[in-house]
Amino acid sequence: MDDRAFKTLIDYLTRIPSVQTPISFGSDNDGNWWVKF
Repeated sequence: MDDRAFKTLIDYLTRIPSVQTPISFGSDNDGNWWVKF
């Protein structure tokens, strides 16, 4: 999946003080996406 698809979400999550980087993200073969932080 194109990483640009997650840019808005990752930008939002990094503004939350309790969320620390790095943030992992991706999608499954089914099209389901995931974010780990």
